[in-house]
Amino acid sequence: MLRDPSTPARLGQKGILSWNDILIGPEEAKIMDDIFVYHLVSILAEYGEQAHFRTMRSQLDQKLPQLHRIKLHQSKVYPLAAMPQNEASLRGNRQVIDSIAHTQLGIPEDEVRK
Repeated sequence: MLRDPSTPARLGQKGILSWNDILIGPEEAKIMDDIFVYHLVSILAEYGEQAHFRTMRSQLDQKLPQLHRIKLHQSKVYPLAAMPQNEASLRGNRQVIDSIAHTQLGIPEDEVRK
């Protein structure tokens, strides 16, 4: 079974997020701004009533931000059974993870702990 994540021994271990892990820098902020503007213009071009919005459609493909495109591939699907666990508690969450990893997917316990 997985160790209870609420114990104080977990503090400072790998896996705890800090603000530095989730805050973006100026380069990422510029990329996000470009993507937001692109989507806003694409919505205006698609649904805008004025003629000048419709003329933007041809220009959109040239301005599409390219960033780490994922190659088209078939994803593996792992259907999971419904479980009568209380996911509002730590114990219930642990039971769900154990059931999924060990029972339903057959992943050995030592692989899960890595």
